[in-house]
Amino acid sequence: MRISTAAMRAERMTKPVNHAETPHSRSEAGRAPLLYLIVPAVAAAALAKSYPADRPLVFALAAVSVAGLAVILDALGRRKPRRASWSLHLWHILFPVGAFLLCYAYASMRMPAPHAELAALPPRWADVTLKVQSVYPENAYGNVRGIARVEKAPAIQNHLVGERLFFSVKGPLDIPPGSEVEVKGIVKRLPESENTDSFHAWLERSGVYFELRRGKALGPVAPPGKIAAFATSARDWMREKLLEGSDKMPEIRALVPAMMLGDKALMSPEDKTVFRETGMMHLFAVSGLHVGLVALVVEGLLALGRLGRTKRIPAAQVILLLYVVAIGAPPSAVRAFLMILFMRAAALVGRPAKGLPSLAASALAVLVWQPMQLFDIGAQLSYAIVAAILLYGLPLAELLKEKLPLYPDFPPQSLSARQRLTINTRDSLATSLGMSLAAFAVSVPLSVAYFGYLAPGSVLLNILMIPIALLAASAAVVSIAAALVASVPFLGFFAFVKHFVNHAAWLAAWEMEGIAAAAHKIPFFHFEASFAAGWQGPAMTALVLFIMVVLASDKLHRRLLWMLAPPAVVAIAVALSGVIGRFA
Repeated sequence: MRISTAAMRAERMTKPVNHAETPHSRSEAGRAPLLYLIVPAVAAAALAKSYPADRPLVFALAAVSVAGLAVILDALGRRKPRRASWSLHLWHILFPVGAFLLCYAYASMRMPAPHAELAALPPRWADVTLKVQSVYPENAYGNVRGIARVEKAPAIQNHLVGERLFFSVKGPLDIPPGSEVEVKGIVKRLPESENTDSFHAWLERSGVYFELRRGKALGPVAPPGKIAAFATSARDWMREKLLEGSDKMPEIRALVPAMMLGDKALMSPEDKTVFRETGMMHLFAVSGLHVGLVALVVEGLLALGRLGRTKRIPAAQVILLLYVVAIGAPPSAVRAFLMILFMRAAALVGRPAKGLPSLAASALAVLVWQPMQLFDIGAQLSYAIVAAILLYGLPLAELLKEKLPLYPDFPPQSLSARQRLTINTRDSLATSLGMSLAAFAVSVPLSVAYFGYLAPGSVLLNILMIPIALLAASAAVVSIAAALVASVPFLGFFAFVKHFVNHAAWLAAWEMEGIAAAAHKIPFFHFEASFAAGWQGPAMTALVLFIMVVLASDKLHRRLLWMLAPPAVVAIAVALSGVIGRFA
């Protein structure tokens, strides 16, 4: 019996609707074949840092041989189906082995030599030429500090050429990033630090093994290049526009450029302590949250200008690249830009723009670009949190919506405004809780390992703070855009828009500061903690991510009890792994 089209349409309209289902539920992460390369690449980089290969070419040739054998086995399996099973199993073994050998050879060539044998040598005076990479504000003694690469060194200290070092030079001194300066000072190998929370430990993880103390600038050698000069002037201009309009509460106003430009030196020491110990310091690291928001606003503004999709996406990526360069191209912003670039490039060529494949492509590009990024705490937190949100946070949010249905028997057309608001509120709370639990589960072990504190209350605090931070960041992006438009002749009235949204950003920053300060006073909200061994934090995060992968690839993600496993595993593992604390 044939059913008419009108009857089928009527049946669909009267069928109960589950408002928890969304077009991207269960498939937001997407398949990521590059993960088969990421795992051996990470293992190879970790091995190369401690035990670099003396002859990396031998390992590269071995990798080529293994790859050739894998290709032969694949060809045999295709020609003779009876052999396909065992050849496929061998291929799955040979492929990661070949990738590991190749990545190990590459990482051994790219990793900076630690020169551990030089730690016993006494410090020596040296005249060196430095290419400045980053500069910190002057300290209480008037010293200018930063990180630079050694371009020239005395013949007796030729091992310093090409190395990065931490310098401290007597100020006042104007040495913008990208410039070259000749400095005389005491150079020595940094001692190995057992405290993972120390500044020396951070320098070592960043590949900085030397320091120059009691430095004196002998004179400039070369000014910064055009790109570095553009970055400095653009960053100064954006900072000025974000602070422009009021002199009241300077500490609160400084939170906005600190958030958007990564200029945490503008923050007061009290605010730094409060945000760090409540687990909210990630809001002031220019990462995926900020770069993604800038990309979203830029594409929205270009869409308002009637720019077509094929032109809008490339134009937005160029503007986003300029923003990343202008803020000094911090590694966290570069990582976020690469991920967005891969996602938008996939959308431009008609491929599904999934999060996990773009994340894997970004991680592989970062490992090729700078293998030392693997040991940066910012990189570990960024990729772990984003992967956890894609694999676990979003599916958990969809499961919560499914378990808490609202008006399931009502067609969407018949819902009232109040009912729609109720559904949207439930969806927002479920998404915030899922993302917060995901971020908490993977960030707690790393926070304990590297920062020495634990903030269990950050799960609920993130639900409050992230929407306010998004409001402040959105207002900051609109303020910068309005300032650019106001600089055009006859469009100066947009300066009023800039002042208005600046005040909105300051109000949001004031709320953030107040909420964080109130949470900081809550007993047991945070406490000092440490692991018995330094490897436990990264190992625990890897274990939690593995559990999330299992949940995402199996039907277990349909059960709420199983979906609560990652935070439960973290809580139990932290308790059993030698965490000791003193309540702050």
